[in-house]
Amino acid sequence: MKFPHLSSVLFGCMLLVGCVKTGSVTVAQPVDAQLAKYDTVVVAASAEKPELAKYVGKLQASVADGLERDKVFASASAGETAPDGAVKLRMSVNKTKEGSKMARMMNTGGEVEVEVTCELVDEKSQTTLARFIAKGNSARKSKTSIGGFDTSVADDLDGRAISAASKEIVAYLEANVGGK
Repeated sequence: MKFPHLSSVLFGCMLLVGCVKTGSVTVAQPVDAQLAKYDTVVVAASAEKPELAKYVGKLQASVADGLERDKVFASASAGETAPDGAVKLRMSVNKTKEGSKMARMMNTGGEVEVEVTCELVDEKSQTTLARFIAKGNSARKSKTSIGGFDTSVADDLDGRAISAASKEIVAYLEANVGGK
């Protein structure tokens, strides 16, 4: 008995095994072409609810570092006050889904998810140059175990989710800020 399409199905399944999506960006207002004229960005983060405040510091620093490292802007810093001629990236952590260690141990999900509303604003003219929502989760592409025990239960899930969201923010801006 022959299965002519079995090999292509198996190959497709093998490709999907290595693919883990750790974030996404949903655009509410596309990046304005004027954004290319700015060399400096100030990154400011806040939390909608007190229990989300734990994400703010790492998100703010991670995005500022990524924007400068990837040369999206010549200068990027974390803070509240934007100097003249700078654009401000306002971020608000507005939603999270807590992970479940038990679900992760049974390999049925359980990842932490973070949603961040982002807005690029020229503070001087109070003009919004872009608006989008970035999501990140703590999923990872590989699993490790010691003696059959899944070591991912000891991971910093909040940190991985914030890192994934910040990478999505930086990647989106890198792809859409012209002239850099």
